[in-house]
Amino acid sequence: MFDLRYRIWLFKNLAKLLLPPTAASLLTIRLISSAYGLHLHTVFTATACLFSIPIWWTVDSLVSRWNDERSAKRAGCSQPPLLEGKSLGNMDLAKRFGNGLNYDYPGYIFNSLLDEAGANTARVSFLGTPMLLTRDPKLVQYVLSTGFSKFHRGETWGLALGSFFKKGIFMTDGEPAKWVPSSKCSSLLCDFDAISKNSDKVISLLKGKAVASEPCDVQDIFERFTMDTAGEFLFGNDELNTLSYPLRQPRSSNTSSSTPKDYGGFVNAYTEANRAALERYSFPPLFWTMRDLFNDPLAPPIDALSDYLEPLAIKALELKRQRQVEKHMVTEEVSYSEHLAASTDDVKLIKDQLLNMMLAARDTVRISPSLYNNCQMITCYQIIDKCGLAEAPAYEDIKQLKYLRAVIDETLRIFPPVTNNLREYQSNGVVPTMDGPMFIAQKGMKIMWSYPAMHRRKDLWGEDAEEFNPERWMGDRAPNDCSKDCQFMPFHGGPRICLGMDLAYNESSFVLIRILQTFDSFTVAQAEAGPLDCLPPAEWKTRKGREATEEFWPGQGITMFSNGGMWLRMHVAQ
Repeated sequence: MFDLRYRIWLFKNLAKLLLPPTAASLLTIRLISSAYGLHLHTVFTATACLFSIPIWWTVDSLVSRWNDERSAKRAGCSQPPLLEGKSLGNMDLAKRFGNGLNYDYPGYIFNSLLDEAGANTARVSFLGTPMLLTRDPKLVQYVLSTGFSKFHRGETWGLALGSFFKKGIFMTDGEPAKWVPSSKCSSLLCDFDAISKNSDKVISLLKGKAVASEPCDVQDIFERFTMDTAGEFLFGNDELNTLSYPLRQPRSSNTSSSTPKDYGGFVNAYTEANRAALERYSFPPLFWTMRDLFNDPLAPPIDALSDYLEPLAIKALELKRQRQVEKHMVTEEVSYSEHLAASTDDVKLIKDQLLNMMLAARDTVRISPSLYNNCQMITCYQIIDKCGLAEAPAYEDIKQLKYLRAVIDETLRIFPPVTNNLREYQSNGVVPTMDGPMFIAQKGMKIMWSYPAMHRRKDLWGEDAEEFNPERWMGDRAPNDCSKDCQFMPFHGGPRICLGMDLAYNESSFVLIRILQTFDSFTVAQAEAGPLDCLPPAEWKTRKGREATEEFWPGQGITMFSNGGMWLRMHVAQ
């Protein structure tokens, strides 16, 4: 894969950056030379052109600020406070912000910068790219819901993630009805038979490790569980069967122990692409496009993902052609791949959509079932009373287990699957915030927010906002109410709310019930079994937040994960 899009963007923007000041400088020198009969040395001309670039853009920035302040006054409200660094183009802030998103604790860099600004929303410009950073639920609600039509994913999103998601559902603006699953294949999202079958395989694997007194990477196991369950929705069969592959071994740096051409190759490629995509997403486009001009870090993993998906896409098209030959056409597709094949014969487009859906299915509940040290807080008597010690739960049983839902919601509050999100304002004007209306002066302003920073605000969630406390969901606070005002958003919100939300809750609830019927305790074994670099950095211990006591390193990519896996020792109930 050779991505021309961001390379073309780079050359266009370098021209916009360099040509105006250089042309103005050369014209000025020529006029002066003609007026006074001077013959200036080439070195002087080159030096003047070089220095004209920062001077030009500094003046341009000052004039823009002045115009923005005037526009805000005319609108009758103020702009968000401005964050300013100490270097040209705020490169010091850009580096700090990018490194914070990639390697620091989720939400920490947002809280640090916004605390410095003394606000919940602040402006910043990284190498000429204007951006609004926020942890304000009311502003996010406007972006995702009440003002939805005014915001697009924008150029920054497309440049950074376009080669990853391509023409998939995560790259579209508006409501992409064409690629939304049909009613029949959507019903498979809540297929308890598939969930039950695959959860039995999970219990068998975990029990085998427990009996052998061996630690296991439950993150790897549950990623396979969600993939296999989603496979029946995506392909209408159980052929993925990733739970049958060899499990990851302790101290292994690979994310899966399978051979490169099967699921293990897919996992390793996705992990690599996930990291590389976030690095782009975190830094100003001008920075990473220059860095990746001759070496695209996304190309190898994207090619590997494509190789994994191509036979699956071809198989869906072959099934359609076979039915056409046999004149046996079903009136409604029974899987998502059949739904896609009925809409197009383009293998590449089918691969793009399958990749987007597979990644969504794989990551939607990866954190929720991984934090078993928190699940010990569940009142097991409630589960035993409804489901017994061995019986698989029914849908109605799950609905009545309020404390179980509280545990899942609290886990998603502290560790939302997606950590940050971005939209581009297609207009300019007044936007609502919890601190009152604010004016956004520049059309095309990037608005970026942090879900962990919003979910842990003490003024919204209380002084114990950093603590895991399922009891907070058992009183007057209801998840639906918090979702309506965007205080709680583990599955996004508005017209583009996650299609797999119900699947995520059903899978999490079902498998946690089965685990708590089988095991009575769990011990974190990161230091014992994880890779050497999987433990939290020592500097986190000196901080005041939750990271000071964290036993694992929450890694950030496009989605959150436990760095190096989530290694636990499981203890079978007696």
